[in-house]
Amino acid sequence: MTKRADKPDPDNLEEAERQEVYQSIGRFIFHFSQLEFTIRTVLAAELRISGAHFAMVMSVFDFAASCRVAIAAFRQSHRFDEARKKQLVKLLNRALELNDHRVRVAHGVWAVSPTGAGARHVSRQNLVAKDYYEKRGELRELADAAQDVMGCILELMMGRPASKP
Repeated sequence: MTKRADKPDPDNLEEAERQEVYQSIGRFIFHFSQLEFTIRTVLAAELRISGAHFAMVMSVFDFAASCRVAIAAFRQSHRFDEARKKQLVKLLNRALELNDHRVRVAHGVWAVSPTGAGARHVSRQNLVAKDYYEKRGELRELADAAQDVMGCILELMMGRPASKP
């Protein structure tokens, strides 16, 4: 059987294009993991969990639970004024939005073809399959967002105003 001329041949996709997709996925997951560790660390500090107990206590929480517990803890905190608490909560809500992307990236089915790349993910909430990350550079933007949120959380925790709230 011969291949139709109007259909792109996936075997002709340039290796550099594949590598860009793989690198973008990895970069996002890397920076998301750094954000996750930062949130767990600042939550442990707020709750006064010692270093010796950090792993056993913080490993119980998944990312979303860590964010929700941090939101509750910071809202009750006596260490921060109301403005700083609001900024922290806003950043943690942004982190929860990034987690939605992490779930799609990690659990989606990825495809790379001569016409593009992307992930197909089925939501557990509505069981509908949807395509994501077809636009070039989307994952780079998400990785940058994870870095920004992490940096702002650290700035606020150190008593400085966040550069990008």
